[in-house]
Amino acid sequence: MRLLVCFIALYLGACTQQNEKEVIAKSDAAIPPEIAAKFVGETKSVCGVVRNVKYERWKKRQPTIIIIGTPGSDLICKVVVLGKHRENFEKPLEELLDRTKIRVSGKIELEDGIPRIILDDPSKLEIVWSATKTDTLPDGPYE
Repeated sequence: MRLLVCFIALYLGACTQQNEKEVIAKSDAAIPPEIAAKFVGETKSVCGVVRNVKYERWKKRQPTIIIIGTPGSDLICKVVVLGKHRENFEKPLEELLDRTKIRVSGKIELEDGIPRIILDDPSKLEIVWSATKTDTLPDGPYE
């Protein structure tokens, strides 16, 4: 019952941030990137539009940095795939994730104030939708 009341309060904008976190924490639903920082230290699924994918092969651990966000928000979540894990994916991540919305699961950490998930297993990455090169990306929200 309390959960139902909180959902109604969330809808009306009257629920506190702590109650909002409690509601989301009790569900298995993916969270948007803009609230990922509220779940540092927890294992959650974060769902967002891929804004940028960059393979930094010149760095020591050769990370691929994937930036995901929600249309209309400047808040992001960073997904990091270390070079040694790139081969676990069917295609280069820059190609695989071009023009996509993804859901990624893992432990949320904070790096320089930005939430991040280290991704080492392709099974923890789901492509929710993918646009072709000729498709016009919707303005959002992408749900």
